Amino acid sequence: MKGAEVMPYLLDLRFNKDEGWPKGWTIVDKINAYQHRVLDYSIAYYLFNRSIVADGRYDELCRYLVRLQRSFEEEAKKTVWWYAFHDFTGETGYHLWERLKEHHKTQIYNGIHSKLEYLGILN
Repeated sequence: MKGAEVMPYLLDLRFNKDEGWPKGWTIVDKINAYQHRVLDYSIAYYLFNRSIVADGRYDELCRYLVRLQRSFEEEAKKTVWWYAFHDFTGETGYHLWERLKEHHKTQIYNGIHSKLEYLGILN
């Protein structure tokens, strides 16, 4: 699977919508999910040299995440990834990898590697 075929699998988060989330998810859960998605896309791009989402879609995700984190600052501070995203502006995800704790690096790396391998993106 290449290009646009990959996107539906990796773009299952709904932007700017309240519907479609698992019942009972809090704003903290949602921010965590968006942060994790930004990490996935950034790691795929910067470590695996794979662009798995269109630039415009990535920018949309980042802008929405930044708005969520600003609108719900106290909740955002409770997220798993806050230490890496505390000053995230959405302009780039380049620095995120270096900020991650080692166990989170392993988790994210293995997760995105498995997704890319499953989708046939890695050679």
